[in-house]
Amino acid sequence: MKKTSLTLLFFITGLMSLQAKSIDLPDEKMHFDIPDDWVSSQVAGATFYATNAENTTVCVLVSLPNDDQEGLDQPTFINGFKDGMLKKMAGEGGTAQITHEGPLTIQGVPFYLYQGIFSKTDGKTLNFHAYATAVNGKIYSMVLESLDANTDAQLEAVANSLTFQGTPVLPDPSLRKDDRAEKYGQVVGYLIGLLAMVAIIRTILRRGRKNASAD
Repeated sequence: MKKTSLTLLFFITGLMSLQAKSIDLPDEKMHFDIPDDWVSSQVAGATFYATNAENTTVCVLVSLPNDDQEGLDQPTFINGFKDGMLKKMAGEGGTAQITHEGPLTIQGVPFYLYQGIFSKTDGKTLNFHAYATAVNGKIYSMVLESLDANTDAQLEAVANSLTFQGTPVLPDPSLRKDDRAEKYGQVVGYLIGLLAMVAIIRTILRRGRKNASAD
């Protein structure tokens, strides 16, 4: 009961600090809320990309086709996703560590969460939350990263606001090819890791430019 109460408190705190504006993505049949001061921009390969005013926090949403009906119920897919994501992040310079992972439900839709820390070789450290789901014929992943270690409640509030319109359709296990699950998971994870690294690099560079101009 205490854990549930604390979780609810953190979620409410995140919502209170969010002062949200709604993002609607009609092509994806989804919407979610981000803080008012976040600004979206175009990034190749990303369905949605936004950063906060200080360039210390970033949100990246990616959608990929799921023709083989892979699902979060497949350990091989989940492990492949994590392996591909971590290898790509680490391959760009630094180390990525998962501090928490597990299934959860957001607005009635099953997700899988990878939460961790990315440490760059230059000493900068980012917290990241990577949420993945398989629904409506696609794989979705929302990655939230921040240079600020005290933003967990806000990042969770953004993710917990994600809602699909209508009745979400989950993958059909009878149509999938299980022997492809791990490989496809690695490919998806690699692409997510690539875009996460793009977000990290852009955030750090913009943050550096802002600090330099302030000086």
